[in-house]
Amino acid sequence: MTSVEFTQHIRFSLQHLYEMSVLDKGPGRVLAPWLDQVYRPTEQLSCGQRLHQLLMRAIESMKPAEAPDANLPRHRSYLILKRRYIDGVPIQQLEEGLNCSSRQFRRDNHRAIEELVLLLWNMSPQAAIAAIQSIPAEEDSAHSSSLADFNRNIGANNLLELVVDAAQTLSVIISATQSQLTADIPSDLPHIAADRVALRLALIKLLRLAIAHSPTRVLKMHTVVQLDTVTLFVDGVEGLTPQNAVYGEAAQLFTLAEGALSLEPAPTPSPATRLLARLSTNYRPTVLVIDDDPAMTRIIQRFLALKPIKVVGCTSADNVLKLAREIKPILILLDVLMPKRDGWEVLQELKANPDTYHINLAVCSIWDERELALSLGADMFFQKPIGRAELLACVEKHIQPVAAG
Repeated sequence: MTSVEFTQHIRFSLQHLYEMSVLDKGPGRVLAPWLDQVYRPTEQLSCGQRLHQLLMRAIESMKPAEAPDANLPRHRSYLILKRRYIDGVPIQQLEEGLNCSSRQFRRDNHRAIEELVLLLWNMSPQAAIAAIQSIPAEEDSAHSSSLADFNRNIGANNLLELVVDAAQTLSVIISATQSQLTADIPSDLPHIAADRVALRLALIKLLRLAIAHSPTRVLKMHTVVQLDTVTLFVDGVEGLTPQNAVYGEAAQLFTLAEGALSLEPAPTPSPATRLLARLSTNYRPTVLVIDDDPAMTRIIQRFLALKPIKVVGCTSADNVLKLAREIKPILILLDVLMPKRDGWEVLQELKANPDTYHINLAVCSIWDERELALSLGADMFFQKPIGRAELLACVEKHIQPVAAG
């Protein structure tokens, strides 16, 4: 089983933590061999019950030594897992309790699940050492299929923070192998344009790969900035070839993260090689314009021409939900008067769907219908014709949190 498949089973199990029959028929059955290795209770329990208990205990093991504080980022993973999945607290209530936006909560929730998955994946020092070994080639096709189905959300990411995060995640492996890792990465690097989950998993895979092929256990990382690109170098690697199965997985993850992984000879005369991860910094958030008049899209494009923004127009209300899921805009400008389906119907559909309800949405109408728009869930209202200054102010408001990563 690949780590990607393992992650999918754990995510599903968390969502059905108290449904033993669901756990037994699904993840419990698939994860039975793994459960047999890491968890042997004295009493006779089904696979679903054992999986339930193990998840509960693993989450509790993440509890900080001091009293959990929602204001401390290092405590959030435990608090989110405990309150959302064990206590069943609604997401909106969690967002209020953690004092964060929906977007930030989704990021923190992803991070929490990743930390739990990696804790389970590396249940012991022995398992940690085994985890850095190559994955059998016969699993490659299933792994590739899982990656192809991954739903990306491209955003701006701080590379230094993610490298530090990846190293902390692998602390058990680093300690078990007595490896030394140094990173000369400036804190003011341009932000990396990538899906955060894909980039974090790519960095974790990269470090695991480097540790497994470092005879001296001394690894050094540094970066070089070029136009629209940051290259991350990892020195101290020997005996690694592009045919290595784990190298192939790492390369796929970097491709998923809008980057590319490669090997080259080390700069000193030795058998050593170095790993290079080239990452894009060319991130352009998207504004989606839903208006049956294509001239509206052209107007918005002119208004935003000097901003690092991509404007996508949609003249039909039929496939709005599908399009919004695919391009993941930071803002939707929605016309009210459209054929077949009016803007109010589209607004309600977008706000009722769990994949799109969080997207900032502005209703645009020739009539003053601000009160109705806000009552139906719109985040703001523009009366046509839209002024350039008010549109720019609105867009700037939503670009800044994204650019901050």
